[in-house]
Amino acid sequence: MSGILEKINRLAFLTENEFVLQWKRSGKKVMGYFCSYIPEEIFTAAGVLPFRMRGIDSGGMDLANAYYSSKNCSFPKSILNKILRGDYRFLDGLVFMNGCDPWLTIIMTSCWGMTC
Repeated sequence: MSGILEKINRLAFLTENEFVLQWKRSGKKVMGYFCSYIPEEIFTAAGVLPFRMRGIDSGGMDLANAYYSSKNCSFPKSILNKILRGDYRFLDGLVFMNGCDPWLTIIMTSCWGMTC
């Protein structure tokens, strides 16, 4: 049992993992999302793997600070930092929901198209 828990714990801290890469190698699509209000069932019904974007291992906020003030929430800043670093290049697309204004910065910047 501890082996399974260790594997789950390791996967929890990775952005890209073997399961996502295996899905992509089979020719299927992976869509990113970051709002809990977006129902994963819509992705699944379309045959697409939903991938919850998280700020794990964002490596700081250096890149995102060019788009956000220091007073903004660290969650969207860390995700934007990872997008700008190219950590989400494996995604085939991104589904947005306007949950709060800082997310609009990600939508309005052209960084997504430039790095993926």
